[in-house]
Amino acid sequence: MLPGTEGAYSPFWSPDNHQIAFFTNDKLQKKDVTGGSPQTLCVVKSPAGGGDRNRDGVILFSGTEGSGIFRVSAAGGESTQVLQSDKSRQQMAQWLPQFLPDGRHFLYLSGSVRSGKGGICLGSLDSKEERMLLPIVSTASYAPPGFLIYGRQTTLLAQPFDAAKLRLTGRAFPIAERVGLQRDFRYPRFPSPKMAFWFMAAAAITRFNWPGTRATVRGRP
Repeated sequence: MLPGTEGAYSPFWSPDNHQIAFFTNDKLQKKDVTGGSPQTLCVVKSPAGGGDRNRDGVILFSGTEGSGIFRVSAAGGESTQVLQSDKSRQQMAQWLPQFLPDGRHFLYLSGSVRSGKGGICLGSLDSKEERMLLPIVSTASYAPPGFLIYGRQTTLLAQPFDAAKLRLTGRAFPIAERVGLQRDFRYPRFPSPKMAFWFMAAAAITRFNWPGTRATVRGRP
């Protein structure tokens, strides 16, 4: 455990992996992984719903349920609202924003009290416009050279995605099965197109190299 992070939750890394940001009861803080005391960036209402940081020093985070998505400088300061839940559409909340490669657009999970109205959405720092990408209640991550990673029931999927044109370009395919998925689970950030990750799945450890190969069960913990 990093000293000074006791009671922290929903951590996320800076793009250079030198700092980690996290939430406490009423604050968003950051800490250098090499040492030093945590720095408070802004006040938040607990519980917050995850965050992300781009290379320009902009942090996005989701507030308490129904409050929307906010931005704040990585140097600290007052937070401002980027997206607000649309009550007319019975939008319940917006969670777990994650930047796309351009650092201006981001993915997030939209929740609704109406069945079939929630899903993986696309937002922008430059406008209030939001667009549904997939009507699936799951968090999502972008993986180069061009995939969205998300979950459906107990299957982890990859789907071709053009990050420049901001659109899906092909059908989803499974990369891991029997995976325990939760709404507030953030999939790993993929810095390169060929990686190996370990997932706990139904009391077995599943390893996959992707794209193009399914997971295989390699043993039990």
